[in-house]
Amino acid sequence: MVSLVALKRGVLSLILYGEADDGTLRALAEQTRHGLLERGDITLVDIYSERALEISVEVPQENLRRYGLTLQQVADAIAAASIELPAGGVKTAKGEILVRVAERRQLGPEFERIVVLSRPDGTQVRLADIANVRDGFAETDQETRFNNKPAVRLQIYRVGNE
Repeated sequence: MVSLVALKRGVLSLILYGEADDGTLRALAEQTRHGLLERGDITLVDIYSERALEISVEVPQENLRRYGLTLQQVADAIAAASIELPAGGVKTAKGEILVRVAERRQLGPEFERIVVLSRPDGTQVRLADIANVRDGFAETDQETRFNNKPAVRLQIYRVGNE
């Protein structure tokens, strides 16, 4: 991932709200965000909600025993497959560009494909083979509401000379 640091200033807040669950509102917010970014004259849109996205991984003890794994080995495999590391910078005539390696998983199906065990015969055990992986939201006692209905806020920014 290559990114250029630039000043940003909020220019518009867009609230999506209604009688819908968090997943539906979040999906609509993502769809709206992508539509705004496709315009070409908008380059930065963030989604804000009180309930952060959270992926839960539940590994039954019998599955750990069946494959001779420990919970720590599973956690280490997930951590190793979900890294984000700075990789230095590249100096150009217009400034320095920071380089970062981003191999971070963001959705349950991406986590399910993580290899937790490779056997000598070449077979692999993936997280989906031993665990229940669910996309969801963090437990919190806070919520975002607008007109007394569940809501998600999109913040549209002006970046640089836009």
